[in-house]
Amino acid sequence: GGGTVLGGAFREAVRLLQGVPGERKAVLVLTDGLIADAKEPILDLAQTSGVEVSALALGPDADAPFLKELARRGGGRFYQAPSPRELPRLFLREGQEVFRGEALEGRFPVEARPHPLTEGFRFPPLSVLLPARAEPWAQVLLTSGERAVLAIGERGEGRVAALATDLSRSWRDFPEASAFLGGLFRWLIGARRALALYAYPEGEGVRVVALGPLEAPEILSGGTRRPMVPTGPLRFEARVEGEGVLLDRGLRLPLALPLPGEWSPRDGREVLRALAEASGGRLLAGPGEASSGKEALPLRPFLVGLALALFLLERFLEARLDRGASRALP
Repeated sequence: GGGTVLGGAFREAVRLLQGVPGERKAVLVLTDGLIADAKEPILDLAQTSGVEVSALALGPDADAPFLKELARRGGGRFYQAPSPRELPRLFLREGQEVFRGEALEGRFPVEARPHPLTEGFRFPPLSVLLPARAEPWAQVLLTSGERAVLAIGERGEGRVAALATDLSRSWRDFPEASAFLGGLFRWLIGARRALALYAYPEGEGVRVVALGPLEAPEILSGGTRRPMVPTGPLRFEARVEGEGVLLDRGLRLPLALPLPGEWSPRDGREVLRALAEASGGRLLAGPGEASSGKEALPLRPFLVGLALALFLLERFLEARLDRGASRALP
């Protein structure tokens, strides 16, 4: 529907690739192109980043001219998908373009690592294998040789899974595919709290808060390990001077500051004021301003009066019944 802020995501993708070894690096931008921020800085970055940029326009109303120019300046390719059904085919085509020389189609045996999700399944060879690399915080469940096929993990406020194949081609004749994928989907929507990492600026440093099933987490920052102090159920805190890594039982989570969405330099009061004005309300300075200016009407006298009236009505009805019974006697 428009209004996407693309610039920040695109800059972050380019930044992440700068630290990845490899001669050829590529970014695939999937969007309708109806963005809310300036287009020219994005186009300039695509031209100067040294990263191959392709664009996939999703939807019949996508801004195709902008996305074609993005792919042209980035030295990549432009694709158009009128509907989401076209995405798997176009993703595979882009993968074949980017990973030329690496086998994407063939017969790739699959090995399952011990996990409740893989127990009892015999996975057939894959027809398509997309080159992929599991993140350090992910748990790899399926492999083909040294390549990761399926990785799962907990990130931010939820669970994620990545499968590096084309299911419609690789598992078309796999009778247990639905049972396995059903278990995977149930795991994805599981109720166990995911690991979350937050950062809050405090003076010259940052207070880091980790939420999740951790045992003895530490923060490695500036060459020094700092233990995170438990401050509540599944809650740990530490104060650091800069970026680092969260360590726990072999888990390594990079702590890059500021954390996206958690630490914003905006004035919180002004954000609340804008929200209130946009919705026709007003910002309250404190509990005292919550009153509408009218005193609440006390209900106690009315309830007492109602109870008394019901009591008198009951006595009146009883008296009438008694007089009627007396007249009916011979």
